[in-house]
This record gives sequence, C-alpha cells and structure tokens, in this order.
Amino acid sequence: MIGWTWSDTWTRLDWIRLERFPRHGMVFVACHGRRCSHPGARRFANEQALRRGLRRARYQAGDEIKIVVTAPGDVSQRAAIYIRNAGLPTARLLYRSCGL
Repeated sequence: MIGWTWSDTWTRLDWIRLERFPRHGMVFVACHGRRCSHPGARRFANEQALRRGLRRARYQAGDEIKIVVTAPGDVSQRAAIYIRNAGLPTARLLYRSCGL
C-alpha cells in the first residue's frame, strides 16, 4: 500500500507499506522522467530502508516509477507506477515470472 498527496503540478509519496518483505530479498526502484526526485535505480535490502529512501519523494506528471522485487529461489515481480497530472497515480503489474 502506498499513500500519496498530490496537487496540480506534483505528487508526493507519503508512506509505503509492504505486506511481506522477502527474506534475503531486494527491492529495486527506478524513476524515469525529466523531473524525477531520484533518477536512476536504487536498491533496498529491507522495508525500513525502502521507507526511508522513498519518504517524501516528489514526482511530476509523466514520471514513471518501476519497482522490482526479487528474492533467492523465488519469482520476481515487476510493477510500474505512472504519475498523472492532478490525480492519484496508477499502478499495474508488469511481469510476474513463473517458477519452474
């Protein structure tokens, strides 16, 4: 779950909560867009670091946040969050690899 605040020109991530952070897992977050508050990819090893690293991050309309959750021996999940103008961002699951 993610809590957002937005106005006409920006959207701010207020809080984030994961249902279950993967044991020995990693979360990679990358922002793509002209005015990302943290351009490029960032890696987080636990939920506390993820919260601290993304707290109060500001985004502009048109920015895209990609999130990849990985864990050894588990399937990785990929999601994207699209920042919209003066509205709640939209999110969708991009890819969930199937285990063999």
